[in-house]
Amino acid sequence: MSPATIVISPWNLLKSRRHVNNSHTPSPSGTQNSNAAALQSEKPGDARALQPVAPAWHTLLLLIVMAGYGYLSFTRAAHARAIHAVYTYRNYFPTMIIEWILFAYVVFGARRKGIGIKELLGPRWSRGKAIFTDIGIAAIFWIVSLFALGTIAQLLHIPSALSNVKFMMPQTPLDMVVWVLLSFTAGICEEAIFRAYLQRQFAAWTRSLPIGVVLSAAVFGAAHSYQGGRQPILLGFYGLMFGILAAVRKTTKPGMMAHAFQDSASGVLFNILAKHNLIHP
Repeated sequence: MSPATIVISPWNLLKSRRHVNNSHTPSPSGTQNSNAAALQSEKPGDARALQPVAPAWHTLLLLIVMAGYGYLSFTRAAHARAIHAVYTYRNYFPTMIIEWILFAYVVFGARRKGIGIKELLGPRWSRGKAIFTDIGIAAIFWIVSLFALGTIAQLLHIPSALSNVKFMMPQTPLDMVVWVLLSFTAGICEEAIFRAYLQRQFAAWTRSLPIGVVLSAAVFGAAHSYQGGRQPILLGFYGLMFGILAAVRKTTKPGMMAHAFQDSASGVLFNILAKHNLIHP
C-alpha cells in the first residue's frame, strides 16, 4: 500500500553493485465466581482476540478503498517505470496523507465496537524497561526477517525489487528527510491497519488466529503489487512475520519500529550507495 514498504536487503544492494562494477490458572474451588475472575484477569488482547474489532461493513469498505488505491498505485508505478520518472519528496506527501486517513478510519471503526486505541494497538508502556524490551525485540526481528526473506527469495527465485522501485527512492537530502517521515508513517499506519485491525478482524470472522494472520499477510502482499513481478509474494511472507510477532507479543509496537526502520534504511542506504556510484540511481 505504501511505497515505503520495500524489502531491499544488503546482499541485494551488493548484487546491484556487482552489475555496475517475531496462564491464568483458575483457583482450585472451580466456582463460577473464580471463572469470572479468571476472565477479568486476562489481558484485553487475550479476552477479545477472536471478537470483531469493527462492524463488518466498516471492514468491507476499507478493503474496497484499499483495492482501489492499490490498483491506482500499480498503474502509476508501471507508468513511472515506463517513462523513467524519478520521484521527489513531493510525491511522498499524498501517500502519507492517505495512510493517516486510513489509520483514523480504522481507529473510528474500532471505537464503534468500544475498543480504544490502546487496546487496538497494544497496552501503553508502563516502565522504561518495557520500552527497551520492545526496541530489542524489534531489532532482533528486523535482522532475522532480513535473513529469512533473503532465503525465501533465493528459494523462490524472486529477484531484488530494486529495479522496480528505484524511481521512488530518495535522491536528495530533503527527499531523505521526507522519506524517513513516510517510513515512520508506514510503520505506524500499516501495522495498525494490517495487524491491529485486519488480522484481528479476519481471526474473529474465521474463529482462528492463524487464519487471521495468513489472510492479513495475503492482503498486505497484494497491497504492494505496485512493486511488480513476484515481490507481492515476498511481501506476503514479510507480513506473515509481522503478524506472528503481533500475535505473540499482543502489541504492534515492536512491529511498528521494525517496519519503520526497514523502510527508512532501504531509502537511506540506496541514496548513499547511489551517490558513490555503487548502484545505478
